[in-house]
Amino acid sequence: MKEKNDQKKGGGKGGNAAPAAVPSPPTPDPSPSFSERYPAVVRYVARTGHKVPNDAIAERIQAVVGLDPPALARWDEVLDAWLMAGYNRRNIAGLLDWFTGGIPARVRPAGAGSGTPPAPLAPEARALAEALQARARTGAHADDDPARTRDATRRLPCRP
Repeated sequence: MKEKNDQKKGGGKGGNAAPAAVPSPPTPDPSPSFSERYPAVVRYVARTGHKVPNDAIAERIQAVVGLDPPALARWDEVLDAWLMAGYNRRNIAGLLDWFTGGIPARVRPAGAGSGTPPAPLAPEARALAEALQARARTGAHADDDPARTRDATRRLPCRP
């Protein structure tokens, strides 16, 4: 009886068992990862913290920006300038316009000076600005000025 059980399991004296299959080596996955296919999209998401709404927009971003390192470096510059200027992070069309047309000259990183000093104020405007600054420093308010307060007798009656 034991001999029959051994033959059913593939062992024993019969020798009819098939040889064990040798596992084949794992084949590498030929499809590239998302970050390899869409490096511009990955950089957009990393800098803005927003997901791309759909695959069609991801395809569009990558088609415009491309895969070459100089274009990706320019895309990084566009993203940085756009965010530093305070524009809407989700305005992908505007970002792509800047990428294809260049960053406008009027946009500068935060803290960068314009290179030219502001025009001097007219004497009247300067006096007004100094008066407002002095009032702000002292904490004075327009309601504190007795000449500007309303007469209490002019108040309208309240309705029940």
